[in-house]
Amino acid sequence: MDYLPNQILRMIQLGMKKEVLESRAIWLCIGCYACVTECPNRVHIPYMMDSLREIALAEGANIGEPDIWAFHREFLKQVDKRGRIYELEFMARYKLATGNLFQDAVMGMKMFRLGRLELLPGSVKHKEIMKKIREACDE
Repeated sequence: MDYLPNQILRMIQLGMKKEVLESRAIWLCIGCYACVTECPNRVHIPYMMDSLREIALAEGANIGEPDIWAFHREFLKQVDKRGRIYELEFMARYKLATGNLFQDAVMGMKMFRLGRLELLPGSVKHKEIMKKIREACDE
């Protein structure tokens, strides 16, 4: 992270909006909630980081970690399309979006040999329910 969560909070207080919205830190938070249990002021850092990412996208800020945004975007496209992730297509689209085409090829082949990647896509029943959930989240 370029800034720690407490530094992000201070930057917000100081009105450093551009620096916060273009930071890497808001994209690197994975929402594991470890910080929530440790924060003496009970600040919910994952919610804050999610909100900052949404603001950054809405305002067209330069994204501090474009590969993470590409991963997120492709993940949601897969969920919208099938109601679940089809790993081979998802990773292919993500790799094309980032330009890192062969970075994980060896690991991908190993996963395929071990039966951890499906050759054909699956789907879920009632995809329309998944679509309604996604639409409600976008409101």
